[in-house]
Amino acid sequence: MSLNLKELISSLKKESLRGLHDSPDFSTKLKQVQICSELADEIISIQDKNRDVETTSIFDADRFSEFKRWLISNDANSDKISFEFIEELGCNGVVCTKDIPKGDLAFQVPKKTMILQSTLLSSKIWQEIYSRETLLQRVPHLMLCLALLSEKILGKTSFFEPYLDILPSSFPTLPMMWSKNEIEMLQDTTAQIPGIDRKFNCWSYYCEIVEMLETAATSTKSARLPVLVRKRHLFTLSSFTWGLCISMTRQNRIPVATTKAGANARIPGMNQELALIPVFDMCNHEPGIYSSSYNFKSESLDCEATRDFKTGDEFRIFYGRRPNAELLVYSGFVLPAGENEFESFSFDLKLPTKEEDALFPIKKLMLTRTIHPSRTKLKLGKGPFFKEDMETVLVFARIVSLTKEEASGILKNSAEQPLLEIFNSPINERNEEAAVKYLKEKLTLMK
Repeated sequence: MSLNLKELISSLKKESLRGLHDSPDFSTKLKQVQICSELADEIISIQDKNRDVETTSIFDADRFSEFKRWLISNDANSDKISFEFIEELGCNGVVCTKDIPKGDLAFQVPKKTMILQSTLLSSKIWQEIYSRETLLQRVPHLMLCLALLSEKILGKTSFFEPYLDILPSSFPTLPMMWSKNEIEMLQDTTAQIPGIDRKFNCWSYYCEIVEMLETAATSTKSARLPVLVRKRHLFTLSSFTWGLCISMTRQNRIPVATTKAGANARIPGMNQELALIPVFDMCNHEPGIYSSSYNFKSESLDCEATRDFKTGDEFRIFYGRRPNAELLVYSGFVLPAGENEFESFSFDLKLPTKEEDALFPIKKLMLTRTIHPSRTKLKLGKGPFFKEDMETVLVFARIVSLTKEEASGILKNSAEQPLLEIFNSPINERNEEAAVKYLKEKLTLMK
């Protein structure tokens, strides 16, 4: 007997939460992905006639011309840039129409052209929904996603229509959109769990928000319901997935409006909020430094050039200190091997047990006196940002590699010289060779 739409959504919620919380390993999660995918496909097939997302991932000159006119009419400073399809990346990007020297303003985007996390909270009904729904408070980009979808439903009556018209319609490089077989390729990488869990999150969020909108519709007496509540039949799994991809890959933070007391006017307890920022969210990534700031006087985002750009160059920005696993899961791309200075992996500072090492009590004592107990898991990488953790790991390796005689001598000297100072330098040639060998063996096992 086939399930109806309500029953399918209920089943998808149960199975996606099982994938998130009751699946202990990647293989079990993969089986849950298959179960959830089949339910999701059935939901989409029923809802397909109501699909309301019609955007384009191919460069459309007319749409971008209209978008540029919209920016200018709303006081955006964008005379130094234009928009083109970047062949080598297979996506749209920002291109310089003039030379832009390092440090010069490249473009300025007014706040009024941004879709905000707090956009929906101008409605009292949305304020009530937000105040009682912990999911929306816990996952900030969901409010951004719902604001985007509300504008999309408004269609040609939306102020943001020219911006909505240039947004991509598909995200084939995001793991959240991959099939079970494609997700399986992440096995034994640092992206495997974050990548697969984004799929479960997407499904479970959708099911919870469907319930949320139904509750709002039946419990609200007002005749003027918000568009997403009033037209909730257009809130399909496909449209939500699209909106979630947009909000996840393009979100940025800006300061929020505050009361005289300094509190957030719409989102209590927060002094920043997420935003979709036209133009800025079209800039592709390159290694460097942050190049944008919020201009409180003009209420705009100002983006400067972090290097010299020539006419015809693609204008790029720095996305932040993200290893490749993060770039893949949240942005859908990776940097070539060896080019990401933020690539890292976790290293556990775990001593061999007392059954494995008779010197465990002494080494445990030394460890607690040299490395703070909170630093049990460190990030290691090649870039300069990992220098402190690399030094800490070497201290740990020297302690692990101590012989009984070396430990005894160090304890005697510790009355005159702090232990950390002792371990910050090689103890002796034997210990240093043993420490390096230990690290090499440990790192080989972690690959």
